[in-house]
Amino acid sequence: RRPRPRPSRPFPPSIFDPVYLGIDENAAAVLVRLIYKNLLAAGEPGSGKSGALNNICAHAALSTDCRLWLMDGKEVELGLWRGC
Repeated sequence: RRPRPRPSRPFPPSIFDPVYLGIDENAAAVLVRLIYKNLLAAGEPGSGKSGALNNICAHAALSTDCRLWLMDGKEVELGLWRGC
């Protein structure tokens, strides 16, 4: 018996879809829903805050129902998204 094909994810993604941030220490996917306007990312230096912010920016750049606005952003970390 053949397995059923899994439904494919629609592309482009919506900003209301969960944002994939990586995997945790138990090898489970970490997904964050952006249901509010604000997100507070805290942690020690080197803990991945900038990587999480870049993943969220990448998700938003691919979404057609979202516009990216950068106000007074860091040139080193967020300069990558200037063209978007």
